[in-house]
Amino acid sequence: MNYLEYQPYRTMNFTINKFQTIFIGVWVIFNAISSSGQDFGIESQLPYSMYDLKYNVLIDKEINNQYIGDLDVSSLLEKYDGFDYDVRYNQPLQFAEVIDKDYLMNEGKWENVPDGRIWRLKLSSEEALSINLKLKNVVLPGESRIWLVDKYSTSISGPYNQNDVTEDGILWTSIVEGNTVVLELFEDSNFSGQSTLTVDEVNYGFIDFSTGSSGNCQKDVVCAEGDNFRDPIRAVAWFTIEGRFLGSGTLLNNTSGDETPFFLTSDHCFKPEFDPASTVIYWNYQSATCGDRSGSLVDNQIGAQIRARRAVGDFVLLELKHKPFNFSNVYYAGWDRKNEPVRVVSIHHPKGDVKSINTSSRKVISTIGYNSDIFDKNGSYWMVNWRSGANEPVSSGSGMFDSTSGLLIGSLDGGKSGCDDGDQELNDWYAKFNFNWDGGGEPNNSLKYWLDPLNTNAENLSGKNPEIASQNLIISRKARFRLNEAAMYAQIVQAADFVKSGGELRLVEHSEGSSLMPINQLQETPNDFKDLEKLKEDFDNKTIKELEDLFKSTDEVKLIEYLKEIKDEK
Repeated sequence: MNYLEYQPYRTMNFTINKFQTIFIGVWVIFNAISSSGQDFGIESQLPYSMYDLKYNVLIDKEINNQYIGDLDVSSLLEKYDGFDYDVRYNQPLQFAEVIDKDYLMNEGKWENVPDGRIWRLKLSSEEALSINLKLKNVVLPGESRIWLVDKYSTSISGPYNQNDVTEDGILWTSIVEGNTVVLELFEDSNFSGQSTLTVDEVNYGFIDFSTGSSGNCQKDVVCAEGDNFRDPIRAVAWFTIEGRFLGSGTLLNNTSGDETPFFLTSDHCFKPEFDPASTVIYWNYQSATCGDRSGSLVDNQIGAQIRARRAVGDFVLLELKHKPFNFSNVYYAGWDRKNEPVRVVSIHHPKGDVKSINTSSRKVISTIGYNSDIFDKNGSYWMVNWRSGANEPVSSGSGMFDSTSGLLIGSLDGGKSGCDDGDQELNDWYAKFNFNWDGGGEPNNSLKYWLDPLNTNAENLSGKNPEIASQNLIISRKARFRLNEAAMYAQIVQAADFVKSGGELRLVEHSEGSSLMPINQLQETPNDFKDLEKLKEDFDNKTIKELEDLFKSTDEVKLIEYLKEIKDEK
């Protein structure tokens, strides 16, 4: 049984229609092929307990349960969510409370399976709205992996391998929504008895991300206001730190164009005592339709280090642990050190809600500093008033973009705007990109050493799409029997996005069963793949042609409906 050699994605949900949301593992979609181009079966990225039928093994459904206790959610909301926490008080918004634990492996349950054994432990709390974990003493030798699974096996975090573990044995996980998680470890049979972990902290979520927590003046980025900014929108992400705090930030290009994943956010979101390795970046947390105000938190990656920071100018420049994967479809935003007032937009995650866009009512004003309306052409801050949208907690750190060029010119420190009556007329302040460029004059407190490694002294830099490495996307028709029949449709939707962004569709057959495979810059088809014509036992030529046409179209609804019809016929 093969496993990926490199870091896979976490989980993703797919909304099939307004009333039905389907959760499946992104690794099923994104990482069927590793960065080396080797073919891996879809099942290899699922928790072992979800595909036991393949191995003719009955996995015990009874799992040892640890009740982590309950917190007073109402009191926590009143304490942490009752006022504009980060914008007006320069503190990161807290969405979870830590419960210190020391759950050892003897509190879970081991079972033998082919290729190794699995260990599972259930953690539950009646009132929790989400759970994420800090694990310590983590050792995952060989192909050993860790997952977190909700109680319905619909929302899954992982797999995590030794690459995700810090040098001191710490592993931070992404969020699993709901009040129950099952922690699952697969131990490689070649390293029996060598895998270890301890549950150090359970982060108990008390904010419901599924309901939309931001004000009613916010605009989804998918709305018309975002039409001229589709590229910079892809650069903006939502993140958690220490499993409890939230922020917004922007992925930036640098003059070498080497796609080093530099991520700009605010200094006040990163307290000195916070571990940057606990950073979890959530890409594409945004609505699918204008006004829906719902999205998925599950396209994510973990780990970062701080390259530069400065309280004056309120910025932190992170370097993420690894580049975003192809299928996150990110963009490396460009920037401009200009000092001329322009009309602007801001792209952010207000109150930790789905990605939103503000548009200015007039040109920004250069001021002498934060929270000042004193004009100074060479001042350090931009003051802005919004025509549409507003900033709220968790907007901090987000970027301000020139409405004409789409280049980043500042990052949010704080302000007074909001969605309540009268608040939308109030001002916000963004530290000028130009001000933080030189910063404190040293590599650890300025942007230029990192974003201009070639020392070009560039005044501006265009954004860029990442180079797409040779990577195949295999979608198995067999997978629907393991991930519910709707899983295939969700995978097809993601594949359609891939094709529309420049990928090529092929229908292939391989040893794991018939598949649909979009291919972008594929240099060589693996030897075990057969010709397109060999698929007649699963799809006739008419079906193939119609599928190809649907993939190339923009009508995902018709594509899903067509696939449902195919499923009913087969």
